[in-house]
Amino acid sequence: MLLSVAQYKNKRIRGFVSPEALKVIEDGRVIEKSLRRELMTREELVERLRARGIGGIEEVRVAYIESDGDISALTYRESDRHRAAAAEEVKKAE
Repeated sequence: MLLSVAQYKNKRIRGFVSPEALKVIEDGRVIEKSLRRELMTREELVERLRARGIGGIEEVRVAYIESDGDISALTYRESDRHRAAAAEEVKKAE
């Protein structure tokens, strides 16, 4: 509980205990510096993407390694679907 309070009150402690997500893919390209920082190989990244149902790096618009080690990824297909849904909502509102 003391650590939780310290995290809440101090940004430095929060960054150490719960680091922010680290971007590892942007526009279908791997950010090698980020992989090195996380001691992760490209093969491990591809394997973790496949476990999420993503066929390859080239399908990913953006991906992050979260503070818990999980991978969050947004594919081009998903982002296009979100854009189309938002455009449809705008049409309905007019």
